[in-house]
Amino acid sequence: MEVSTDLSVLVGEEELHACVPAMPAALAERQVIVSDIAVEVVDAECAADNVLVREYVWKHGEKPVGLVVWRVIVNAETALALPKVTQAVAEALPAGALSYGTSEIGHTEFGLGTTLAYSASR
Repeated sequence: MEVSTDLSVLVGEEELHACVPAMPAALAERQVIVSDIAVEVVDAECAADNVLVREYVWKHGEKPVGLVVWRVIVNAETALALPKVTQAVAEALPAGALSYGTSEIGHTEFGLGTTLAYSASR
């Protein structure tokens, strides 16, 4: 079935962009066949009211420096249950990245300001 995972992720820009090319292979090992991945900056300033920023402060005792809150959208094909897809995508992110979000049946179209970071058709 066609699925889409939409996550908010707190991670550095270099870490995220280095991770994206490896995500399709990592997800394929978990029976999630990626068609495309898109990313966009949600909060470059890491506002204190963001749940990921609050979690980071709680864990580390300080505001995240050099990190950005991203929206990461992964469209894929799989037979896995939706919670397993969300877990697989989160685990394919860089170690230490904080994330939250969900997966749903269907394809998510990318909005303005979203960068296509990977496409299987390229």
